[in-house]
Amino acid sequence: MRKLILLLILSGCLVGCHMYRPDVQQGNVVTPKQANQLRIGMSQAVVKRFLGDPLLINTFADNRLNYVYTYKHKNLPMTEQQVILTFKNNRLVNIRKKFK
Repeated sequence: MRKLILLLILSGCLVGCHMYRPDVQQGNVVTPKQANQLRIGMSQAVVKRFLGDPLLINTFADNRLNYVYTYKHKNLPMTEQQVILTFKNNRLVNIRKKFK
């Protein structure tokens, strides 16, 4: 009888448990409004002051800044934003934006 009661209590506790999945955010948040304010010809220092330091630094291509942000909300698909900036002679020459 004691085993049955203990088994019922334990099974009741297990039924109430569920897997907690926290939201996961990683990277640099760059809003579309911020990305639209970037202008060709801006210096790398001005861009870094405006957007902050980039998440990814490519040691082989120091003329490029990669701002990447991912967000995973519980069981929903992951969303990703990318802003890739290319510089020549310390001036912004190309802006690639990808917002999903």
